[in-house]
Amino acid sequence: MHIGFRYHVVTIIAILFSTTLGILVGGALFQDSGLLKEQGLIINDLEERFKENQIKMQTLQSKLVVAEKREETVFRGWDLIRSLMFKDSLENRNVVIASLSTEFDTSRLEQLFLEAGAKVLKCVQIDQQSLEDFYESELREFELSGTKNLIFVSWLERPLSIGRKTILEEMKINGWTLVFLQPFSVDFNLNDYLGANLVIDIADTMIGELGLILGLANEHEGIYGIGSAASALLPIDELSEVFSL
Repeated sequence: MHIGFRYHVVTIIAILFSTTLGILVGGALFQDSGLLKEQGLIINDLEERFKENQIKMQTLQSKLVVAEKREETVFRGWDLIRSLMFKDSLENRNVVIASLSTEFDTSRLEQLFLEAGAKVLKCVQIDQQSLEDFYESELREFELSGTKNLIFVSWLERPLSIGRKTILEEMKINGWTLVFLQPFSVDFNLNDYLGANLVIDIADTMIGELGLILGLANEHEGIYGIGSAASALLPIDELSEVFSL
């Protein structure tokens, strides 16, 4: 957002500069008094517009700084609240966190599950070719050892291949709870993921984090968030579920 804003500002300045330069060059080539007078009026008008745009940009920048501080404050408060709200709500759950489509910092997600009392078995980045190998070599052992309440959390930023869906379906048959998480900024149809136990399409927001823990704690299934495939914003039947965590 910041990069786009700065690009917009530079573009406006470049247009004004090139227009002014063109007028000055034209004035030098055509020394007509009426034309020069008209050029002077145009230049004065452009200067006024430039000053107005400067004021607008300064105002927008000030508002942006305030909005960033407000967002930071809200998230700091949420981090304090969620550690108390989610405490032990996922006790005895065993979680594997995997990014299936891009490099993703799993630290915040890992901390969320730990605060909720879950045990995080692994946090991994899996490339397009290695999901089957990863499942066979590293996840099968949890099934064979009799580990209960296994949850596989997939961070998605692009659609899954048919081969990957097949592997995930096999994992579900073998007792894994499947969770798909999509960030707010990514938008692709999630109707194909109804085979998962729980899907959150705004997972990198406070509402998404709340929906994730609520859904798992109360064993809700379905798609939740703000996308067209979502059945509701949060996986709750009644407000008391929020306070029963």
